[in-house]
Amino acid sequence: MNTRNSLVSVLMLVCVLLSACTSAVPATQVPTSLPPTAAPTVIPPTQAPVAIESAVNLNQVADISNSAETVSVDFLNNRIPLSAFDSIWFLSDTQGRVTRWDPETRQILATIEVGDPGKAPYGVPVVAIATDDALWVASVAAHEIVKIDPETNQIVKHIAIPYSGDNFYTSNMVLAGNTAWVWDYDKKLVQGVSLDTGQVVASVGNVKSIGGFEGSFWYSNSEGTVQLDPVSNQVIKQLPSTHPIPAFSADGSMWGFSKAVIFRMDPQTGEFTARIRFGTEIDDVKFAGGSLWVTVSPGAPPACHNGSYLIQIDPKTNAATGKIALDCPFDIIPYQNGLYATAADESHLELIYVEP
Repeated sequence: MNTRNSLVSVLMLVCVLLSACTSAVPATQVPTSLPPTAAPTVIPPTQAPVAIESAVNLNQVADISNSAETVSVDFLNNRIPLSAFDSIWFLSDTQGRVTRWDPETRQILATIEVGDPGKAPYGVPVVAIATDDALWVASVAAHEIVKIDPETNQIVKHIAIPYSGDNFYTSNMVLAGNTAWVWDYDKKLVQGVSLDTGQVVASVGNVKSIGGFEGSFWYSNSEGTVQLDPVSNQVIKQLPSTHPIPAFSADGSMWGFSKAVIFRMDPQTGEFTARIRFGTEIDDVKFAGGSLWVTVSPGAPPACHNGSYLIQIDPKTNAATGKIALDCPFDIIPYQNGLYATAADESHLELIYVEP
């Protein structure tokens, strides 16, 4: 009897417990298993910026010649001038001299003889660069780089440009750090010469062109456009062969040009973000006063006496906003709040000053 009563008590307790469990989970809310972890979303790679094509129609560009001033000078210049030490330095490869000119007084401050143009295939001098304390000029005939002290306007140092074999004729020179990169157009050879020691720190062959951009040395070859680290001289970036060497940065972009096209590039990827086409060959592009300035001409004299212009481009819209007719334009020299454009042929030099 006692055993039977105990069994009944246990059964009643189990029923009570089961009833409590059933009431805790209503039949309409039966738990379900968790869904499997979702596969990660595949994010497509960032698309390259779509190049914005535009063409400059000079017939539709406003004439802004009333904002320009013509300054006549009595010296020659037929190479790229250089702005440094509160002066503009002009190079005449037919006279073998550098002329230092003061933009404020518009007077010649010095004339420095650097070599015999008759002893070089392309004349002397052909190119100059500036460091913090000096102007350095390639004396092609003597196969050397000469240092000009801006305090005395005298040559104070000579650095020989070595080359085992035929003579090395400098066609262009670019400064990166304290290394002068000199390029022989005929040999397609570039040598990095330390301005401290005078020693060659690196050599690169098969080089089509050279340039400097934000302290680094750039060159182009059949494989592309290459940037070297200014300290290690190792390749740190290579752009496709369709890309020009970057010339300057403005409005958050890199800019370069080739033939009759200006290229705007993303500074991180090098991708084209704009291409501005001109119907005439580009001579030079510079950034000054918040605008891009472009010189174009149809060719060497006498062709460039007509159809040559200095053109203003708004970098925010990539559109031409003004033009000034020039006689054989050559180079653009930003100076303080304005710029000078050189207009020259074999017999004279004119400077066109524009203050935007």
